[in-house]
Amino acid sequence: MQPSSVFTLLLLPLAILATPLPEAFPEAIPEPMPAGLNEEGDVSLPTVPSAADIFKRSYQTCRIIGASQVNCRTGPSTKYPATWVVKEGGLYGFTCYESGECADGNCTWDRIVWDGNICYVNGHYTDNNCTPARLGKCA
Repeated sequence: MQPSSVFTLLLLPLAILATPLPEAFPEAIPEPMPAGLNEEGDVSLPTVPSAADIFKRSYQTCRIIGASQVNCRTGPSTKYPATWVVKEGGLYGFTCYESGECADGNCTWDRIVWDGNICYVNGHYTDNNCTPARLGKCA
């Protein structure tokens, strides 16, 4: 067997595991549904949560690394004004990421929300708790 064939065969199970499952209706409904009709005259059915609702990313606490202080900007680029400065080693709460101007090879900007204010720090300056997979794209 050629090395590329062996490599492909080894990756096949990972690809299968990474394939998202189709949305399905719940297997059982705990309570019988009332025979009520909605405004359109259809029987009301329970809603099934979407994959986006099921896999929502969570708030992440991340440490600032790589510089003694980093500007936190109003948007995902150095063209946006800095509204706040975050300190190296400090822990901050991040909610999601946006794609934007690349800095040191990193094109993600992680969003901090505090007291109703929002600012962005380039992902180059956040630790491994703030990966795109953990944060999720901002809506």
